[in-house]
Amino acid sequence: MFTFVLPRDYAANKEVNIVIYLSTISASACQARFAPFELIRKRPGFAAVSSLNGLRGGNPLVNFSPEIIRTKTFALLPGGPLAGQKPGDAITLGLGRATDDENDTCASVFVHAIDIRYTIP
Repeated sequence: MFTFVLPRDYAANKEVNIVIYLSTISASACQARFAPFELIRKRPGFAAVSSLNGLRGGNPLVNFSPEIIRTKTFALLPGGPLAGQKPGDAITLGLGRATDDENDTCASVFVHAIDIRYTIP
């Protein structure tokens, strides 16, 4: 899990792209299945809102080659239970691997960086 705060120059109610940089130590090509298990918005003075609705990530399988950094992008769309996103909101995203999935064939997978991309008004 990780938390980020929507910056002051974020345009309210616009899409936020969360780009995760990943790699594996596997000696050959492999796949890892990543899926979100929790999404929470926290705002001072309000109750936290928790829902995965409005989070899109496409195919949960990430294809890896040895020593190559890959990215997995999730889009946090405006609307739904998290409607009203605005600068200063804290967003917590929990991601997990489904190692019991027969298509998940990687050994360890490492998160190197998280890039938050958003619209500036």
